[in-house]
Amino acid sequence: MMYNKPAEILLVDDAPDDVEIICQALKAQQRNSRLHVANSGSDALDYLYKRGAYTAAQRPDLVLLNLPGSNGRDVLTYAKANPGLCDIPIIVLTGGVALPADVIDICNLHANCYIAKPKDPKNYMDMLQSVLNFWLQVARLPSAITSQ
Repeated sequence: MMYNKPAEILLVDDAPDDVEIICQALKAQQRNSRLHVANSGSDALDYLYKRGAYTAAQRPDLVLLNLPGSNGRDVLTYAKANPGLCDIPIIVLTGGVALPADVIDICNLHANCYIAKPKDPKNYMDMLQSVLNFWLQVARLPSAITSQ
């Protein structure tokens, strides 16, 4: 799905190296998008709920969630429980092994998908480009429909 406006992507990640790789993936695909970064679960929730320093934040079209433990689960839980936010796709990225119990737990919290990040930087970049292509080009998102 091509956007008439730049796609707003919220990256929730506390690792500068991962943020840089995602920025490179976006640049490589020359996407019409804007990346917003939240470095913690509380910053992500402030962004999504437009609180504090984020009162003028754009509603994201896609969230890439790469926070371990309860911080990531809290973001997912509160975003998906809010009727105004629940339709935003949230892609959970993990640096570890995708254990079946974790995949089930995250999917039960209504993540749109759960992806184990490849260790090799090139494979990671390829995976990110595939994810971005699917969610920003192929999938039909409510935000793209309502902005037409």
